[in-house]
Amino acid sequence: MINLDWGDFDEHLVIVKIIGQWSLNEYRNAMVEMFAMIRSKPHVVDVLVDLQNAAQAPSNIIPAAVNDLRNRPKNQGKIVVISYNPIWTKIWGITQKIHRVHTITLYFVPSANEAYALVMTEENEV
Repeated sequence: MINLDWGDFDEHLVIVKIIGQWSLNEYRNAMVEMFAMIRSKPHVVDVLVDLQNAAQAPSNIIPAAVNDLRNRPKNQGKIVVISYNPIWTKIWGITQKIHRVHTITLYFVPSANEAYALVMTEENEV
């Protein structure tokens, strides 16, 4: 399951929370909705992705994610991913080398507290 919501009253942050099993179809639908949320704002919108309670990612997620990263809204800011699993950092490193998506500001942190601190300290830069 993938849930989307605004993370702050001023709608500068979208929270993407993935819980349990999730499919490529769910991911695609969530990205369409998230991009619409971001594009509806005149300001920069950061994204916080919470993978703490997510089950294994769909096997074909990388090509879909790379496509979304290349087609993200112009006002999308940084992406902060909450995950204890170091595999995501490794996957991101490989993805950057293969698909040349170097212009994206993406951070991996192990806790929600660190994620919110990162979003608040570097608020809305792009």
